[in-house]
Amino acid sequence: PVSGCSPLVVTFANSSTGNNSSAWLFGNGNTSGVNNPVATFTNAPGSGPVTYSVKLVVGTVNNCYDSIVKPIILFARPMSAMLVDTPACSPAKLTFTNTSTGASTYNWNFGNSNTSTQTNPSQVYTNIIPFNQNYIVSLVSTNSNGCKDTLKVPIVVHPQPVFFIAAQPDSGCTPLKVFFPSIVGVAQYQWTYGDGNTANTGSVSNIFINASSVNKTFTVQLVAKDSYGCPDTATKIIKVFPKPSAFFKADPLTVFVPNQATQCYNLSTGAVSYKWTFGDGGTSTDFEPSHTYTQPGEHQIILIATSEKFCRDTFNLGSKILALEETFVQVPNAFTPNQGGSPGSAYDPLDKSNDVFHPNIRGVEKYVLSIYSRWGELLFETKNPADGWDGYYKGKMCTQDVYIWKITAAFIDGKTFNKTGDVLLLK
Repeated sequence: PVSGCSPLVVTFANSSTGNNSSAWLFGNGNTSGVNNPVATFTNAPGSGPVTYSVKLVVGTVNNCYDSIVKPIILFARPMSAMLVDTPACSPAKLTFTNTSTGASTYNWNFGNSNTSTQTNPSQVYTNIIPFNQNYIVSLVSTNSNGCKDTLKVPIVVHPQPVFFIAAQPDSGCTPLKVFFPSIVGVAQYQWTYGDGNTANTGSVSNIFINASSVNKTFTVQLVAKDSYGCPDTATKIIKVFPKPSAFFKADPLTVFVPNQATQCYNLSTGAVSYKWTFGDGGTSTDFEPSHTYTQPGEHQIILIATSEKFCRDTFNLGSKILALEETFVQVPNAFTPNQGGSPGSAYDPLDKSNDVFHPNIRGVEKYVLSIYSRWGELLFETKNPADGWDGYYKGKMCTQDVYIWKITAAFIDGKTFNKTGDVLLLK
């Protein structure tokens, strides 16, 4: 052949004519004077292909010479080599580090009916018998020209110990303290609790925290070794029930007694039952109760939310409920008219733009609101409690200044209100 794997044995056939001598130069330092020589070409394992220029020189009795050169291509022979940690304990995940040279593909036989074509494969060996088990791992390395090399390495796998975890208790509400007693046959402990905490002794405890709003499981893992140093991994599921999240909003935060109720909007999560206290002795177990106060004052609403596992959380409303008498009058001291034009005197209690001056009045039977300039000129007047002053007079916005308001009112409870004050118009 004119090409092949190292060592390559080539037989040369001399078909020259008219000659009486032949001289072969093989290009590898060797020569021959026979007519049809046999030459062996070699190359170092792992090196690239080498082309040898073989030269034949023929001569006549008259010292006339002719020559011809032909190439011989020599492919490198790969060398199989590997690194592996053996003996090992079952179950052993062994990673085979391929240190072969001059190869492009690999065929592994792990001796347990499994094979692989990866460069650096891993294999799990399990020994279920009570004594050592032997395997023969074979690696066949092949280069791009089909040259092969085979290596066989013995693997020893020790028996696998089996351990079990006991947990006391294995479920409960957060924060949950769990005790793990010592295990017979364990010489070395390495605990991971699934929450970032670890331990390395027997008879240990851990406190599990569930800060979420749903049930949470922690996988406790013990990597333990017996007296031979062989490990086993045991797991235990710990169920930690969440502390429910109690939360709610109330609207309105200001009510008038005894006819206006405040509505609670329950935004709790992870709870199945609820207990409300309204700060005036009243309680409820409804999901979203409403409550009517009968006495004026400030009242704190508290919600206790309970989950199906009887875990609890308490939420206190940040703002107390202000219960005012029905005939209460509140007058703002400033407002900012709409500079884009008069919005009209109709007051929208849901509009937070503060561009209409409007007293907060409840339960009136008769009502008059008058607005004066500092010189006593009447700028605005209404008898409708739903109307307010938009800061305009005769179609134009009034200047930034202090203006005088006067309110005369008669309430449904027989009380009267007759006061004068000032309001600052801001631009």
